[in-house]
Amino acid sequence: MEICPVGALTTRQFKYKARVWNLEKAQSVCNYCGCGCTMNYETREGRVVRVSPTKNNYLCSKGRFGWDAIHHPDRLTTPKMRVGDRLVDCTWDEALSVIATNLKVIRNKRGAGSIGGLGSVRTTNEDAYVFQKFMRSVVGTNNVDMLARLKIPKGLNGAFFSGELNRIGENDVILVLDKDTTEINPLTGIEIIRAVSRKGRRLIFVNTGYSKLNKLASVMLPLSVEDALGKLVSALSGAKAGKDEAVAAAADHLRAAERVAMIVPAQVSDAESSRIKDLAKLLNNVTYYPLVSRSNVQGALDMGVLSDYYPGYQKIHTDTTASFAGSWDAILPDTPGMTAIQMMNGIASGTVAALYIMGDDPVGSNSPSQAVLQRLDFLVVQDIFMTDTAKLADVVLPAASSAEKEGTVTNVERRLQRLSRAEQPVGESKPDWEIIQAVARKMGGSMNYGSVRDIMNEIRSVVPMYADLAIGACWPEEKSPLAGTDADLSLFSDSVKEVITAERLLFSSGVMITRSRELETIRHIKVEV
Repeated sequence: MEICPVGALTTRQFKYKARVWNLEKAQSVCNYCGCGCTMNYETREGRVVRVSPTKNNYLCSKGRFGWDAIHHPDRLTTPKMRVGDRLVDCTWDEALSVIATNLKVIRNKRGAGSIGGLGSVRTTNEDAYVFQKFMRSVVGTNNVDMLARLKIPKGLNGAFFSGELNRIGENDVILVLDKDTTEINPLTGIEIIRAVSRKGRRLIFVNTGYSKLNKLASVMLPLSVEDALGKLVSALSGAKAGKDEAVAAAADHLRAAERVAMIVPAQVSDAESSRIKDLAKLLNNVTYYPLVSRSNVQGALDMGVLSDYYPGYQKIHTDTTASFAGSWDAILPDTPGMTAIQMMNGIASGTVAALYIMGDDPVGSNSPSQAVLQRLDFLVVQDIFMTDTAKLADVVLPAASSAEKEGTVTNVERRLQRLSRAEQPVGESKPDWEIIQAVARKMGGSMNYGSVRDIMNEIRSVVPMYADLAIGACWPEEKSPLAGTDADLSLFSDSVKEVITAERLLFSSGVMITRSRELETIRHIKVEV
């Protein structure tokens, strides 16, 4: 319940938990999708009891109710190490020693290139930055990437930079190219609905099925995205639309518009990407709005969790390597590393012997990955739950949840946002950057951060677009070395696919959602063949 004057109506989660006037608030950011909606953790005696949106903001059901996963009994509270065929509790020092020893032995025996690191979009910018720096400056490899790149739009941060979501309504026409827009990025969907219902903007919707946007659309195009784009390009280029009145009407709206918002699908083929660019050339003042299903994708990319780019999209070559080596006071590899897909293939072929996974669950997303990961000589998993991937690990490290740590994230608009700690970390869990720093020190590295502020100060010194970026501001696309290029940060694989949970839709399964008791009552799973 958003408002009840007397407090008689409330949510099941909050019922009998506290009086509203006794609550304390910690402003943070929802981490369920790329929109990055701001919210308040409301606490009583140091424990979150409910979540509310900030003023004039919106929260979808996941953001409003999915927070209870942080209190799930499956939370990891102590480090674990493998003894025989079992994972047993151990001390932090024991876990760190096992990790440091095994990584150094494998590096000395097979080379740093036989070790890989998979980062996450569920962690903060500071976590991501420290992780990639650890892999490069301590382990000595550029084999650092994230499987989440399988689920980002082709051309993101190259051809397609997102506009600000709250300005969608400034466009005369909104062309939506993804039928699941309202589920993948609910805030984008809300802004589209506001633009149409409150400001009378025209909506052109490409969709062959049902969606809540159908009844709002000025023109429905019941075509595939590729076909719709092709016909629109032809119509706007002067070709007759024939008997297709919908295409003709859509072309008329687009031709007359002074400003156009184009919602770029979460998954874009090469042909679709090319046609989107062709269409944009025929329109006035196009602003793209790529759909991003994962939370801190933008931040992780910005921080250099990429095998061929340093932080700030600085391509790995002799000059940039020398620059970062000087900034980090370290010897760095000067050749690009393996992508996440290449690492998985390398494990299967025996060229990758060890893997460090921070905040991802490859097995949970793609069950055939289990057989691949079992071939590793050594696996470290750092997460908040005992995931399917963690069950295979030699060492499991308990990480703090987003409600239990401070830091920043960057949403799809490239807006820098701050997380505030609402609770203390459960058990012996720690923020991800602290864990990585402890491993680095155990291996002889020289990381000495005292807080997330220290990390952000270093980020500002080496990532140009963050140098003077204020909290709440968006970094401009012209600051990116990739702006206007054909750079493609997405990945594609025939062998690594997500099954059933492929799109991580509004109530589909995932590491957090499957552990939310409240969302379990309304969750649905979407399967497409």
